[in-house]
Amino acid sequence: MAEEISKGYQPGDVETQWYARWVEANCFRGDETSDREAYSIVIPPPNVTGILHLGHVLNNTIQDILARRARMEGKEVLWLPGTDHAGIATQSKVEQKLRKEEKKTRRDLGREAFLERVWDWKEEHGGIIISQLKRLGCSCDWSRERFTMDPAYSRWISKIFVDLFDEGLIYRGKRMVNWCPKTLTALSDEEVIMKPQKSKLYTMRYEIAEEPGRFVEIATTRPETLMGDTAVAVNPSDKRYADLLGKHAIRPFPEAKIPIVADDHIDIEFGTGVLKVTPAHDKADFEIGLRHGLEIIDVLNPDGTLNELAGEEFEGMDRFEARVKAAEKLDEMGRLVKVEDYENNVGFSERADVPVEPRISMQWFLRYPCKEEAAEAVASDAIRFRPERWKKTYAHWMENLQDWCISRQLWWGHQIPVWYRKEKSDELQARESLDADSAGSDLHVGVDPPADEENWVRDGDVLDTWFSSWLWPFATMTDSDGERTATVEKFYPTADLVTGPDIIFFWVARMIMAGYRWEKELPFRNVFFTSIIRDKQGRKMSKQLGNSPDPLDLMADYGADALRFGLMRIAPSGTDVKFDEDQIVEGRNFANKLWNAARFRQMQGAVVTEKPAKLSIFAIDILAKLEALEGDMEQALGEYRFNDAANLLYQFFWSEYCDWYLESAKGDFADDADPAAKAATLWTMDTVLRRFLLQLAPYMPHIAEELWEKMGFGAEGGPEFLMQTALDKDVILHDLAAEKITESQAQVSAIYEAVGRARNLKAEYGLAANRNVKFILDPEGAEQGWVDESTVFGRLAGAGEVTVDHGHAAESGVPVALTPIGKIYMPLAGLIDVDAERDRLTKELTKAQDELKKVNAKLSNENFVSRAKPEVVQENRDRQAQWKARVEELGRMIGNLGSA
Repeated sequence: MAEEISKGYQPGDVETQWYARWVEANCFRGDETSDREAYSIVIPPPNVTGILHLGHVLNNTIQDILARRARMEGKEVLWLPGTDHAGIATQSKVEQKLRKEEKKTRRDLGREAFLERVWDWKEEHGGIIISQLKRLGCSCDWSRERFTMDPAYSRWISKIFVDLFDEGLIYRGKRMVNWCPKTLTALSDEEVIMKPQKSKLYTMRYEIAEEPGRFVEIATTRPETLMGDTAVAVNPSDKRYADLLGKHAIRPFPEAKIPIVADDHIDIEFGTGVLKVTPAHDKADFEIGLRHGLEIIDVLNPDGTLNELAGEEFEGMDRFEARVKAAEKLDEMGRLVKVEDYENNVGFSERADVPVEPRISMQWFLRYPCKEEAAEAVASDAIRFRPERWKKTYAHWMENLQDWCISRQLWWGHQIPVWYRKEKSDELQARESLDADSAGSDLHVGVDPPADEENWVRDGDVLDTWFSSWLWPFATMTDSDGERTATVEKFYPTADLVTGPDIIFFWVARMIMAGYRWEKELPFRNVFFTSIIRDKQGRKMSKQLGNSPDPLDLMADYGADALRFGLMRIAPSGTDVKFDEDQIVEGRNFANKLWNAARFRQMQGAVVTEKPAKLSIFAIDILAKLEALEGDMEQALGEYRFNDAANLLYQFFWSEYCDWYLESAKGDFADDADPAAKAATLWTMDTVLRRFLLQLAPYMPHIAEELWEKMGFGAEGGPEFLMQTALDKDVILHDLAAEKITESQAQVSAIYEAVGRARNLKAEYGLAANRNVKFILDPEGAEQGWVDESTVFGRLAGAGEVTVDHGHAAESGVPVALTPIGKIYMPLAGLIDVDAERDRLTKELTKAQDELKKVNAKLSNENFVSRAKPEVVQENRDRQAQWKARVEELGRMIGNLGSA
């Protein structure tokens, strides 16, 4: 028995109760034993202690649309959820808490005690984002929720490390890396964000040792590192300095003679063409140092302060304070030539948001496996990128791969599965390089520790967080020993991946390589890259700017469905989203419109299941449009045009169904209406509502499910829920000839167009809200053959009376509009003061003519047209067109009133 639809829609109550019912009924479970076609998708794991933001809402709404639509297409769906341990971010949070509340560091606690604190933090905050995703309506298989630090998943990570080490792809070596002085760990190139900075360019001079009194000028942005200079370099083709090659320059402090070398890397055009070479603190300088066998002097501590090698007066000083101090000292020595403002790009730690330091450090590195297969998969469209333009970005990165620095100097994460024999530990860890060939029996690399673990020392570093998540599509489905399970047999490879283009290198490319290496095939078939959400001014959202609304607040105010639908309508594929809360309001308004339309239908009586023998032309038209909508939705979603699909739903229901069809059909509910016509209209409304809810459900699942139940649309003995119901593929108008459908739609289109022109006619004379207007319709010579639907026409046009008069002889001064169904006359007698209206329009015409003269004069001035900005000229041309059209319109309106 269908329940009564309440007067007002309360999304909060509806959404929470439906989600609970779905979970209780196990609606989201992917059955690995099913014989139905599989569809699978893995969630990009959010940080375990993170909270929901609008980017998550966009990404997960798209995934939910894909998953829910696939279920309704009859597929067996697995949407696998989980969270990421987020090494740097999570450890930083706990360290901050420790410093603030206990004035301690992690080293004060020790590794085991500190990790207990992190696990406590994870337990306290780790479920927040999952509960928020549930509030959004995400239909994930929560029984399969994974965490990257789960014991089984952690064994997988160790297994992968061991495999790659044994293959010679993982090695340990001393290399120049990106170092974060705040989190005290190495970073990959992808974790460094380049930011434009307003810096200073310092020009200083070094004396030539062999020629006292002769100097070379050197430009640098980092005078604080000059204490680590071990050479001066010039380009071998630079004739200005050819005679200096082989000689020495004197480093100002600590004073030392350093060689002048020739290197092709030096840019003759930059600064003075002379470079101070600091191999320990610049990647390019490090390479120059290797080529020339230069000494490496590291003057920085891990935390970015200067050490004893920088000299006693600089030791312990912050690097930026030392920059100022070094410049002052150069000036005191007469070695500072000038200081200029300078804009340059500086690398910042993505997580800590501080400038990184190039630093020589002992780290673990990976030579990527399956590079060729991964590159070819995207190039050949075996994996489709959407939008396609990201293929070029991906290809460029794959062509320029650098070995991946996979170790991090953290405690929270997957500890590297390497043990050193105690008595050999210091020696092994001090080696310049270490790999499978050179390891020997004093190194143990394994999933499990050595049997006599007490005689071994484990490597203290952990693996980069991305090293765990690159296994996500298959490691989440297989057991800890890598054995294939029924789940992976059924659901791998996955169908789709939805993610942001900012992690195309961090995650997407690496997952593709991992898929080919361990599963021997691609991990997914399609990758949809979401847009970046910005504010109305085009700024990226951030807490600092205060322009990032809390999705939970939006859901509390408008409902989860409104947030989902509103956001999807403004999220075109391939371009940034400019967020506007008004669009979420529109989402709520659409939900209310749907609710009220369903309630109106329910008030008319029980659901009509028997198709009528005869349908009105308006019913035929709306049913044909419904079938077109279903086809357009299938095409749009098949092409990943999610916002187009959302707008198709909006346009059909709000405009075609509510604004036009329902208004046209209201006469069938009058007391004296034909019972057969009423039954036909009710059946049409039920058909539209039922099939529309099926199309809408992936976007607005809660309200669709609520109305489905309250309207009693579920088939007896059929699925319990709308979300389990297959999309209706039956052709609605199969019993009508195509010619009949085409003819009916043409007639309805003509009537609707005529209604629009009649409404405009009323508005022109200030009668838009007047329901006493009389229209005289003359069908003679109309392009569309007349059908007697004057009653419907009058209702839609807001007329008190409509008279059909073939060959009507119009009186002077009666406004007229030409329409596809004939001429429409609107007698003004008794409605307005014609003389007063003529005066009003004449004054408005004079004003419009004056404005047109002004803009004409401006555009006829050659100086203006040639000197003004193009957009200003175009703005005036647009105004010219608008005023010209207005002058013509007012002239016509005055003419319609007749002569005075």
